[in-house]
Amino acid sequence: MDGSVEWTQGGDAVAVVVQERQGRTASGTVYLKVLDKAARTKRAGVALAICWGLALGSLPILFFHFFLVPPFGVLGPVMFLVRMKQERFVLGAQVDCPVCEERTQLGKQADGWPLLASCGGCGIRLTIQPPRTDDRGPVDWRLYAAP
Repeated sequence: MDGSVEWTQGGDAVAVVVQERQGRTASGTVYLKVLDKAARTKRAGVALAICWGLALGSLPILFFHFFLVPPFGVLGPVMFLVRMKQERFVLGAQVDCPVCEERTQLGKQADGWPLLASCGGCGIRLTIQPPRTDDRGPVDWRLYAAP
């Protein structure tokens, strides 16, 4: 795989260490998207509009409007708050398996570290995190991302 995958565009490349349960390691790259306040507000507003649009759209549907309108009405503000708090997300990743050396790709997901994945070749569980620079544990990944 080359680095020209579509989701790498617009993201900050972060070097990561891939580790399997027995301690073998490999390297990889995670692409992070950093969102400013305007971008977060736009994403949150879209989520709110979709939820409330679905609530309004389900109003004329007999019987179903009793079960669809309240959840969509509540889910809208919840999604708005969740998306406003999300400052970064993972666009994708390309990592090498430390066991079979096959390149594995990850899709878009939340930025909870460490990231977990399964190798497409051997099926082993992989833990993905920023590299360690000292004995105190993993480095804060935000040091590698753009402010």
